[in-house]
Amino acid sequence: MTDILWYIIIYPIQLLLEVVFSIFQKSLNNPGFAIIGVSIVVSTLALPLYKKADSLQDEERNKQKSMEKWIKHIKKTFNGDKRYMILSAYYQEQGYKPFYALKDSYTVLDDLKNHTHVTEDESNNFFELYNCITHDPCELKLYDYVPSDDAGKSNENLETGVRKAKGKQDLIIDSQFHYHANMAAYLLFAKWFDFLRENDVYDNTRIIIVSDHGGDLKQFDDMIIDENADAESLNPILLFKDFNTSGFLTDDTFMTNAEVPFLATNKIIDNPKNPYTGNSIKSEKEKEQLVVFTFNSSALDGENTFDMDKYNLYTVHDNIFDKSNWKKVN
Repeated sequence: MTDILWYIIIYPIQLLLEVVFSIFQKSLNNPGFAIIGVSIVVSTLALPLYKKADSLQDEERNKQKSMEKWIKHIKKTFNGDKRYMILSAYYQEQGYKPFYALKDSYTVLDDLKNHTHVTEDESNNFFELYNCITHDPCELKLYDYVPSDDAGKSNENLETGVRKAKGKQDLIIDSQFHYHANMAAYLLFAKWFDFLRENDVYDNTRIIIVSDHGGDLKQFDDMIIDENADAESLNPILLFKDFNTSGFLTDDTFMTNAEVPFLATNKIIDNPKNPYTGNSIKSEKEKEQLVVFTFNSSALDGENTFDMDKYNLYTVHDNIFDKSNWKKVN
């Protein structure tokens, strides 16, 4: 089957390029100019595809711009499941599918192996990727969690309810949007990890997966401190695999994501320093932390200041999943 597809799709293109190169070579008698000529011909032939791609991107950008005002209003006014149910209804009203926004982030993660070049030399490498796949929660097609036009038709709310695992907290899935986006991310990372293993570079690679914040999703009863505070908001993902390690360990030690620079540089760079402040990068785990909960946009006073009277302030120490470690300040 593969050979048939090759002869139908690839071989005609290869033959065309060979003919074009031969014509330029005979005319110019210079392989360098002949290659330039082939490049011009390929670019010309591909121009309609570029124009179509640009047209689709412009259409997507214009659609998002037309909805931007109301999307911002909904996100400022509502939170949690209510926000995403209202957003979903608005998207449906506008004939817009949320996975349109997710597809770019999804495609990048799905194509990671093609952005990873494995070499035999002993040089050190640093690869950093910023991806927004979990910032665009939407309903995906089960159970591969892939973008699809008919995702909602086939799922029939199969991902709602309570999910149980032995020895673990019950997971309450009232809204499947976040769950689907996160599952898609994990599956795509797993696919990339398999690629690293197949190329014998998984063990000698330090991997850190970190997010900028959690979410007030109320998926775990034990993490809901009170009506204003959900500890899940303060539990962004932080996954760390060091060199030549295996197995899994869950660590509930109190820390923040500010530990990431230390985890990344530890035992690799001697006396690493913050390039902006000149301060040493080291592990400084907090004993207690002041926590701010606010989902009301009126608490913002300008770009970077807040109205303290509109905050919900808490202190927390040690394990954030233990309600007794929380104390309301105001």
